[in-house]
Amino acid sequence: MRREAPSTSDKILERLHNQVNDARTLGTTAIAKAEGKAQPYNGYRIAWELERTALGDGFYGNALRVAKDIPGITADDRSLLDRYATGRHTGTDHVKLQDLALRIDAIAKAEGKAS
Repeated sequence: MRREAPSTSDKILERLHNQVNDARTLGTTAIAKAEGKAQPYNGYRIAWELERTALGDGFYGNALRVAKDIPGITADDRSLLDRYATGRHTGTDHVKLQDLALRIDAIAKAEGKAS
């Protein structure tokens, strides 16, 4: 019994499937390595955790809680953090949370230069 050669569409689907699996493996490995490292709980770590939460790679409730006390965080930012903490985030809140993470990272960098 002779096997038919895979069609072009089958080859494309298989290649895409392999690429997705490779990306998942790389992403999961990177997250595991980053989470496994002992890091001080500072602005950089809080920003990283907020970004992971915004991207849906995890849920970091502590970062959502402690970010409220960072100098420069507005009432709107606190409201956003509350929405995420209680699971009521909607629409473009994930983009706003990424933006907040970037601002917190910038604050941490500015504090690091001032030291």
